Parts: sequence; structure tokens; C-alpha cells
Amino acid sequence: MDEDDADAALDQLAFATRSAAALSSTLDAVEGLRRVCRVLVPGLADWSAAGLVDEDGAAERVCLTPTRP
Repeated sequence: MDEDDADAALDQLAFATRSAAALSSTLDAVEGLRRVCRVLVPGLADWSAAGLVDEDGAAERVCLTPTRP
């Protein structure tokens, strides 16, 4: 493993850690998804969206996170 591979692995681990922290910092599913969306942008994506589907099959968008200025 060269230095670039090690740096990439550390970046992936850091992202996974931030995502896990965002999800585990609240018991509210909607707020957890919002926090993960904020982690995704801009480090991994230009924007992110998340939605939930209830037991009746109705979909609800809970967050849409654009690139930060």
C-alpha cells in the first residue's frame, strides 16, 4: 500500500465515522438523515437528497442539501 492508497483509506474511514456520528447523534430518523446529507455535501457529493416511505407507501422528502456557497 502506497501513501496515496493510505490517504484514500483514511479519507474513507473519516467519512464513515462522520456519517455514523451524524446518524447516532439523534433518535429522530428525519434529523439523522438531514445530518447525513450535510456530511455528504461537499466532501462526497455536489448535492444530496433523502426521503422516507411510511407504512402506507407514501414518500416524503426530508432533506435536500445543495452545495454550500
